[in-house]
Amino acid sequence: PVVAGGEYRDYRARLAHGFRLYRERQLAGIDCFRAQHLRGPSPPTLFYPMSGPDAVNPLALFPDARELLLVGLEPPAPLPVARRLPPAELASALEGALSSLRTLLAKNLFRSKELRQGRQRSPLASVPALVLIQLAQTGYEPLALEALAVDHAGRVTRAPSRPGGWPGFELRFRRRGEAAERRLRYLRLDLSDRTPGAAALAALLGAGELVTIFKAASYLPGEAEFSALRALVLARSRVLVEDDSGIPLRQLPRERFRVEVFGRYRVIRPFAARFQPELDALFRARPARALPFAYGYGFAPGTSHLIVARRLR
Repeated sequence: PVVAGGEYRDYRARLAHGFRLYRERQLAGIDCFRAQHLRGPSPPTLFYPMSGPDAVNPLALFPDARELLLVGLEPPAPLPVARRLPPAELASALEGALSSLRTLLAKNLFRSKELRQGRQRSPLASVPALVLIQLAQTGYEPLALEALAVDHAGRVTRAPSRPGGWPGFELRFRRRGEAAERRLRYLRLDLSDRTPGAAALAALLGAGELVTIFKAASYLPGEAEFSALRALVLARSRVLVEDDSGIPLRQLPRERFRVEVFGRYRVIRPFAARFQPELDALFRARPARALPFAYGYGFAPGTSHLIVARRLR
């Protein structure tokens, strides 16, 4: 709803300011990088495991993507509903949305703790609401939003939940000024081998090639209990973009992928045990190539790194 009160005007001004700086500090760098290093056609389907509500990075890296599948553990509800809030409740709701976006705008990633706190404070800090905010601030407009559920066979039903399946939502949207429609689906799904989630996603994604992204993935894709997810990504991805928290270099079949590295490789202190000597050696053996934006746990341009693996023909 359109709200004329001071709380809403202040929220809009702060949000616009935050995204203006974000475009200058992060998205402009992604645009430059993409033009130099991600040229050429890519598969229209983008897969982003362990994404949380991050919709802006995949669309910045691959703006031609038509189908996006994001998977995380954050609840996919509530869907935003237009309603009038009392002034005190409105102020808290708007502040909750800004708080949930704070680390994205400053460091280009979401933090689980902030997302959880935001959801507790605000109906505007749910995953679908945060996705809508990102798209609106980066040149897209929504067309339709609805709840869905996916069963173990990868079948979609238009329902918020289904026994034995996983809840999510679907957003149809388009870039402003374009007629072509796009689709973003988000699922709440445990991708470990404890569940049949990876098999369901394989069916849902269809038979075509993928672009896959990992970013700030807590180093889970390299763990033994995520073997089905790894197999899916390695079998289906034409392009894989990740930081070191995705699939480790030693698990990327070098006879099947050509690997390029960018930026500065380092591991922050909480993840010191995840240091990859093979990856460090690759960075040291290649000429330094700057990464002009923050990605993963690097937190800032100049301290981040990126790995781009392309399937060999």
